[in-house]
Amino acid sequence: MSNKKLLGFLLLLIIIVAFVFWKETNSVERNFKKDIININTEYIEKILIYPKSYKPEIIELIKNDTLWFINRKDSGMVEANQNLLNGILELLNFTAERPAATTKESWENYLVDENSATKVEVVENNTNNTVFYVGKFSYNQETNAVTSYIRIPNDDNTYAIDGQHSLIFDQNTSGFIKQED
Repeated sequence: MSNKKLLGFLLLLIIIVAFVFWKETNSVERNFKKDIININTEYIEKILIYPKSYKPEIIELIKNDTLWFINRKDSGMVEANQNLLNGILELLNFTAERPAATTKESWENYLVDENSATKVEVVENNTNNTVFYVGKFSYNQETNAVTSYIRIPNDDNTYAIDGQHSLIFDQNTSGFIKQED
C-alpha cells in the first residue's frame, strides 16, 4: 500500500511541477502590456524619422496649425502629403498584438537594433519625446495580414504589431512630399 501512496504522491508532484513550468512559460505572452507607447496625436508638433534604407537622412515633419510640412535642409519648408501624414498619425495609435521576442539577442533577427531599424521620434508639446524603432515586417498570405516588429528604448522586448509600419516609415524625403496634381 505504501508503494501506491508514494507513486500517487510522485505523480501529483510531477503534475504540479509541469503546471507551474507551463504557467511560467506562457505568462509573458498573456501578461504583456499591449499599450507600449502613449502618444496623444492632438499634441504632436514634430515627427523625426531616421529611415534605415536612406541613412544618414533625417526626415523632419513639422505641424503648422492643421497642415504638415517637411523641413528640407536644402530648400526650406515643403508641404507634406497630408493623406500620408493622416495615415501616419493613425499608425501612431498602435497596440502590440504579442511579444515577438524578449531578449536583446533577438533584436537583430527582427531588425530592431539601432543599426538596422528605422528610428521614429515623436515630439509632443516640445516636451514629451516618444521614440521607437521599426524593424522588419512579415506578410501572411492566408490572412492577408502584414505584421511589423517594433521596439522601444529601455525595453528588451520586441513587439509584433498589426500594420505596414515598416514600409511607411522607411521612405526617403520625396515619399512624404505632397505631389502636385
